[in-house]
Amino acid sequence: NYIQSQNSLDYKFEDFIENGIVNYKFKITSGEYAFYYVIRPQYELGPVHGVRYNTRSDFYISLSSAEKEGVAIQDESIISSVKNIAIYLDGYTFHATEENCRFFDDLKKRNAIMESNSIISWSLTWSDIEKFDAIEKENDAPSREFKRDYLYLDKIKYRNTIESFKQILGSGFTKDPLFSSVNSFERLLWLLANPLNPISRNKKIGLMLAVRQQVFCIPSIDANKIDEILQDASAIIDNSSTATDKTNGNFYLVPEIDSNADFAKTKLAVKLSDLSIKSIVSVNNTIADLDKSSWENFWQLYNLVQEHLIVINPKDENLI
Repeated sequence: NYIQSQNSLDYKFEDFIENGIVNYKFKITSGEYAFYYVIRPQYELGPVHGVRYNTRSDFYISLSSAEKEGVAIQDESIISSVKNIAIYLDGYTFHATEENCRFFDDLKKRNAIMESNSIISWSLTWSDIEKFDAIEKENDAPSREFKRDYLYLDKIKYRNTIESFKQILGSGFTKDPLFSSVNSFERLLWLLANPLNPISRNKKIGLMLAVRQQVFCIPSIDANKIDEILQDASAIIDNSSTATDKTNGNFYLVPEIDSNADFAKTKLAVKLSDLSIKSIVSVNNTIADLDKSSWENFWQLYNLVQEHLIVINPKDENLI
């Protein structure tokens, strides 16, 4: 519905029948580029796709072609290098309550999708969709606040760190649409509009997370200590800690990320020099009834950092 409502020159959406099933095509533009995608509903994934476990996505998005300045990109390797996206629409009642706690199985399968190296997943809860669909009324703070999820970047709260990064990178980075995206659906649209150059895209994600510090470089951790601290599920990061060796930016910033749920504790750090992300989530699959907000927050963060995330179960020290 969003794409259909936009300017027809920048967006185009239509359905088509394939093997008796209604599928969809859409176009999305970004600067001098136009990208053409296909959406297939109820798409089955499994070992034939390089995914260890069988799973059915609600929608499956793949890039079919692209143009630069109105000219088709002929290099098929560029198109095929773009990872497909398996979309999951999850309701809390049927995925995270004691009667239907599918979270740990969901996480196992979505991690397997990422490990295929050709597909990623994007999980949207009903709250994500409601936030995206909501209309922000002019001069109405409650409606504006409702559209925002917990990863919304508060540019006033983190003004100090944003200004510090401007001294390093210039002011242009704040104009990227990722920094004005207020919910997970908007970030998905940003991803679809930026399918090329994954290195640059991942740096933007790292930067968007790294600026979430009220005081620049606090907390921060030395590069030679980061793995030990992240991998120790019981280790608590001191919010006032500062890296002792900041040579050439070879240390890690620890952003303010509320990710300490009892069922999944996530630690995340971003290296200042190259904005690369390191993240580990320690799961506790003995928890059956998950807090709704924490469950929603987990998937919002997972969507962004899944390619840089290690999932462990401290009880047996094995990857899920």
